[in-house]
Amino acid sequence: MSVTAKGSQPTIGVMVVSCDHYSDIWIPFFHCFRKFWPSCQYPVYLVTNHLDPSFTGVQTIQVGTDVSWSDNVIKALATVREDYVLMFIDDLLLHGPVDTATLRQIISWVHQERPPHVQLVPSEPPDARHNPLVGRVLPGSLYRTSTVMSLWKKEALLALLQPGESAWAFELAGSARSDALGDFFRSWHECFPVTNCIIKGRWLPSSLATIRQLGVPLDLSRRQVMTRRQHLGYLGLVLRAKVFRLFPRKWRRKVRIWLLR
Repeated sequence: MSVTAKGSQPTIGVMVVSCDHYSDIWIPFFHCFRKFWPSCQYPVYLVTNHLDPSFTGVQTIQVGTDVSWSDNVIKALATVREDYVLMFIDDLLLHGPVDTATLRQIISWVHQERPPHVQLVPSEPPDARHNPLVGRVLPGSLYRTSTVMSLWKKEALLALLQPGESAWAFELAGSARSDALGDFFRSWHECFPVTNCIIKGRWLPSSLATIRQLGVPLDLSRRQVMTRRQHLGYLGLVLRAKVFRLFPRKWRRKVRIWLLR
């Protein structure tokens, strides 16, 4: 684990968490990444199982057999030298320019304050104001540990990861574990405009249309597109999530855990 000398700026690496089963997504992912964030100055890592693809400026981290999402991330972090990781998920593709001006300001604040976690794509506003750039995500909040476009202090992420957990389980159970780690943060503005392309292993039709309009190279021979019925079922889940957000924030985690029993 890297250790930042006192008074020096913490280092940042971009980590794209993936697995070999999603190798058909890598070309469109990095096409969008380079198109919409050409000025990225940070080292970029791609987490795979056994495959070793060649993408310009990208270092592959091969973690071996796909045990679980959390196991893969734990192994990958042993290779990452930087103090912070900016976590990307492979099926979230950029569809517009990165807000580099806001991102630079947030990174400058991170250099000063050294927070454990900052969410950079706010699905909803933070719980409490901290400054014009970010707000606090309070203990007890649902999805306090976001895997989506998040900046993580590596030691904090390692402290929260539990072997055997999926990304979904980590966001739920890890949020409860994170309550002991102090302030977590969420940006007020969306730094990374992304579209969620793959749901349960299938292309989401609306996202596929967006990516096609951008002229992104796609290989649809290895992955099916959602049927109309599956798409309607997904839209129902999206609606349910919106209804769930009508609950007071302090009750959401408790309600969600109760529903899963």
